[in-house]
Amino acid sequence: MGYTRREKAFVVFLPWYSSALRSEWTHSYQSRFGREEWLKPYADAVLQGLPQQGIKAINIISPAFAVDCLETLEEICFELKDVFVEAGGEHYDYIPALNDSDGQVALYQELITSNTRMWTVKNER
Repeated sequence: MGYTRREKAFVVFLPWYSSALRSEWTHSYQSRFGREEWLKPYADAVLQGLPQQGIKAINIISPAFAVDCLETLEEICFELKDVFVEAGGEHYDYIPALNDSDGQVALYQELITSNTRMWTVKNER
Protein backbone atom coordinates (compact mmCIF):
# COMPACT_ATOMS: atom_id res chain seq x y z
CA MET A 1 0.00 0.00 0.00
CA GLY A 2 1.35 3.43 -0.89
CA TYR A 3 1.15 6.25 1.61
CA THR A 4 1.05 9.95 0.88
CA ARG A 5 3.56 12.23 2.54
CA ARG A 6 0.84 13.41 4.91
CA GLU A 7 0.04 9.83 5.95
CA LYS A 8 3.62 8.83 6.67
CA ALA A 9 5.78 10.19 9.47
CA PHE A 10 9.48 10.04 10.09
CA VAL A 11 10.06 9.62 13.81
CA VAL A 12 13.48 10.40 15.17
CA PHE A 13 14.70 9.51 18.64
CA LEU A 14 17.04 12.39 19.37
CA PRO A 15 19.06 13.45 22.38
CA TRP A 16 18.43 17.00 21.16
CA TYR A 17 15.70 18.67 19.12
CA SER A 18 15.50 21.53 16.67
CA SER A 19 12.18 23.17 15.86
CA ALA A 20 13.48 23.59 12.29
CA LEU A 21 12.87 19.86 11.81
CA ARG A 22 9.26 20.00 12.93
CA SER A 23 7.71 20.41 9.47
CA GLU A 24 9.25 17.18 8.16
CA TRP A 25 9.90 15.11 11.25
CA THR A 26 8.72 14.51 14.73
CA HIS A 27 10.79 13.37 17.65
CA SER A 28 10.52 11.56 20.95
CA TYR A 29 12.69 10.25 23.74
CA GLN A 30 12.88 6.56 24.55
CA SER A 31 14.93 5.97 27.67
CA ARG A 32 13.31 6.45 31.05
CA PHE A 33 14.84 5.47 34.37
CA GLY A 34 12.94 4.81 37.58
CA ARG A 35 9.98 6.94 38.58
CA GLU A 36 11.54 10.29 37.75
CA GLU A 37 10.05 12.31 34.93
CA TRP A 38 12.19 12.06 31.81
CA LEU A 39 12.53 14.12 28.65
CA LYS A 40 9.28 14.43 26.72
CA PRO A 41 7.54 13.62 24.52
CA TYR A 42 7.79 9.93 25.39
CA ALA A 43 8.22 7.58 22.43
CA ASP A 44 5.31 5.31 23.31
CA ALA A 45 2.92 8.28 23.64
CA VAL A 46 4.01 9.72 20.28
CA LEU A 47 3.62 6.38 18.52
CA GLN A 48 0.21 5.73 20.10
CA GLY A 49 -1.06 9.08 18.84
CA LEU A 50 0.12 8.94 15.22
CA PRO A 51 -2.53 6.53 13.84
CA GLN A 52 -5.32 8.71 15.30
CA GLN A 53 -3.80 11.60 13.30
CA GLY A 54 -4.08 9.53 10.11
CA ILE A 55 -0.41 8.53 10.09
CA LYS A 56 -0.39 4.77 9.59
CA ALA A 57 3.16 4.34 8.25
CA ILE A 58 6.42 5.54 9.76
CA ASN A 59 10.15 5.40 9.23
CA ILE A 60 12.05 5.45 12.50
CA ILE A 61 15.71 6.13 13.24
CA SER A 62 17.81 6.60 16.36
CA PRO A 63 20.80 8.72 15.32
CA ALA A 64 22.13 8.90 18.86
CA PHE A 65 23.61 5.44 18.32
CA ALA A 66 26.49 4.80 15.90
CA VAL A 67 25.78 1.08 16.14
CA ASP A 68 22.65 -0.85 17.00
CA CYS A 69 22.80 -2.43 20.43
CA LEU A 70 20.46 -5.00 21.97
CA GLU A 71 18.59 -2.29 23.87
CA THR A 72 18.01 -0.33 20.66
CA LEU A 73 16.80 -3.37 18.78
CA GLU A 74 14.57 -4.68 21.57
CA GLU A 75 12.95 -1.39 22.55
CA ILE A 76 12.79 0.50 19.27
CA CYS A 77 12.47 -2.30 16.72
CA PHE A 78 10.10 -4.57 18.62
CA GLU A 79 8.44 -2.99 21.68
CA LEU A 80 7.67 0.36 20.05
CA LYS A 81 6.57 -1.35 16.84
CA ASP A 82 4.01 -3.27 18.90
CA VAL A 83 2.81 -0.01 20.49
CA PHE A 84 2.36 1.59 17.05
CA VAL A 85 0.61 -1.40 15.47
CA GLU A 86 -1.71 -1.91 18.47
CA ALA A 87 -2.73 1.76 18.14
CA GLY A 88 -3.71 1.20 14.48
CA GLY A 89 -0.42 1.72 12.67
CA GLU A 90 0.16 -0.40 9.57
CA HIS A 91 3.77 0.04 8.47
CA TYR A 92 6.75 0.49 10.82
CA ASP A 93 10.18 0.71 9.21
CA TYR A 94 13.22 0.87 11.50
CA ILE A 95 16.26 2.35 9.76
CA PRO A 96 19.34 0.69 11.27
CA ALA A 97 22.46 2.49 12.38
CA LEU A 98 25.44 2.46 10.05
CA ASN A 99 27.04 -0.19 12.26
CA ASP A 100 30.26 -1.57 10.72
CA SER A 101 29.38 -0.55 7.16
CA ASP A 102 31.98 0.85 4.81
CA GLY A 103 30.22 4.22 5.04
CA GLN A 104 30.52 4.28 8.83
CA VAL A 105 34.22 3.40 8.73
CA ALA A 106 34.86 6.02 6.04
CA LEU A 107 32.99 8.64 8.07
CA TYR A 108 35.08 8.03 11.18
CA GLN A 109 38.28 7.90 9.15
CA GLU A 110 37.47 11.28 7.58
CA LEU A 111 36.52 12.83 10.92
CA ILE A 112 39.74 11.64 12.54
CA THR A 113 41.90 12.66 9.61
CA SER A 114 40.37 16.12 9.20
CA ASN A 115 40.46 16.85 12.92
CA THR A 116 44.04 15.72 13.48
CA ARG A 117 45.67 17.25 10.40
CA MET A 118 47.05 20.18 12.35
CA TRP A 119 48.44 18.10 15.19
CA THR A 120 52.18 17.96 15.51
CA VAL A 121 54.28 15.43 17.26
CA LYS A 122 57.08 16.72 19.42
CA ASN A 123 59.94 14.37 19.78
CA GLU A 124 60.83 14.37 23.46
CA ARG A 125 64.19 12.94 24.48
